[in-house]
Amino acid sequence: MESFPSDLHPDKLVSLDMSHSSLKVSPCTKHLRCLEILDLSYCESLTRTSNFTGSPMLKKLSFRGGSSLTKVDSSIGYLEVLVELDFTGCKNVRRLPESICKLKSLEKLYLSDCTNLQQLPADLGNLKRLTALYAMRTAITQLPVSCGLLKNLQLLEVGNGCKLLQPKSRLSIISSFLVSKDRDILPSSITNLPYLEVLKVSFFNLYQRDIPNCLDRLFSLKVLDLSGNNFHSLPFTLCHLSKLKTLSLYGCPNLLMLSNLPCNLEALSTRNCMSLERLPDLSSANRLQQLDFHDCRKLVEIRGLEKLKYLKYMNAIGCILTKNALAEGFFKANYAPEGVNVFLH
Repeated sequence: MESFPSDLHPDKLVSLDMSHSSLKVSPCTKHLRCLEILDLSYCESLTRTSNFTGSPMLKKLSFRGGSSLTKVDSSIGYLEVLVELDFTGCKNVRRLPESICKLKSLEKLYLSDCTNLQQLPADLGNLKRLTALYAMRTAITQLPVSCGLLKNLQLLEVGNGCKLLQPKSRLSIISSFLVSKDRDILPSSITNLPYLEVLKVSFFNLYQRDIPNCLDRLFSLKVLDLSGNNFHSLPFTLCHLSKLKTLSLYGCPNLLMLSNLPCNLEALSTRNCMSLERLPDLSSANRLQQLDFHDCRKLVEIRGLEKLKYLKYMNAIGCILTKNALAEGFFKANYAPEGVNVFLH
């Protein structure tokens, strides 16, 4: 079907699934007054949406996989009870209508794989009930300052891809640090989010100057992923994040050192951090279960391993360890029920 039948008036219809169809324009909502769910996922011929004012009861709306979609009607802002909005994989959407910021009931917004989406609406902070924002693999280069108003946000994922960066010389690292900061890539207002549990800002071209030095105020944070960025150290106190369980710094080629780790940390990855020279004593994070130091070519010592009683997995392939990381009694002290897997080369 290329269009919704014009002579069909399902006034009491609650859910409409036309996923994987050949629609070119989304159904006119004039006779869909009771509609709560509209699924137009993978309608690859869909180029634009129709007017939404006829379906004020919509709660879930999906255009996932709509690779030809280019225009979203501004009337989407009238969907006052919309809870979930999905544009995942709509790679030809370049901008979102500002009216999206009027969706006062919206809780989840999916924008990942919108590879041509260049920015988020400036007033995104008006989405007071938003709990999750997924925006991985987009063309977005900075977050709006108003993000700090998303008081109920629990998950924030944003990033531009997964291409591994190459290490820079120390002189270029220092030069980038001294350059004046002319924009807020990651605004300091983000530290005003009291319920944020998951923060993933990977492959976002973050330098030292771009990371708020008060990021350690995110006291609810459980997962922090800053993989694929250009900083040489973290400008905030990691150990203040007492609830943090997972820290991922994969592919940060200029990372030189880490400060003391949070006491409840369970997983740490610095895989492919080819400039990393120094780790803190790991005994301060004695709940660690997984360690990934693969291809940290300059890492010569791992201290405190003998105190990690719950360690299940450690990968140190590619590390030139000049001192024995596995002190006498390491395996005997391990409490993991199935033992520990250690990879060294």
